[in-house]
Amino acid sequence: MAKLLVQMKSPVFLRVLILFKRYLGNEKGSISLLVVSLFLLCLTLSLIICEISYSYVAKRELVQIGKAAVSSGAHEIDMNRYYDQGLQGGYGGFGGYGQVPLDCQNAMAKTNSYIFSNNLRGSEIEISQISCFDDKLKISISSKIKPIFKFGIFQNEIEIKAEASATSVVR
Repeated sequence: MAKLLVQMKSPVFLRVLILFKRYLGNEKGSISLLVVSLFLLCLTLSLIICEISYSYVAKRELVQIGKAAVSSGAHEIDMNRYYDQGLQGGYGGFGGYGQVPLDCQNAMAKTNSYIFSNNLRGSEIEISQISCFDDKLKISISSKIKPIFKFGIFQNEIEIKAEASATSVVR
């Protein structure tokens, strides 16, 4: 312990301590360093917010495309079942509603053609799943878009997924 105190009082240690105090005591340029650091932080945060909002808007567009595709497919009515059986659930149905029978094959074909005729920001839209069961048309779609800025987790592609479903109900 005594040896440590002697070393701390050595002229070399004292010179280093004096230089360190002078360096810490000199505050010239400290505000500019703080301003530059805060500017870089704000720039980075704004880039991340732009990328997230870009992805959010792209997801909304994909949902709208999916809803439009399913809606166009839901207009394919199975005329034979419609005129033979009428509205499913009777004309009163549950809550006064009746469900129109869908021609599932034509509905899925029309939905497929609508999806493949559109794209999301220059990227093709892929159909993950499409089903028509119990006169309800359901679709799961996805697309990969290119990010605005290529950094961090947004390097190559951003995958966006959406689901939509529809059925024809008569009031």
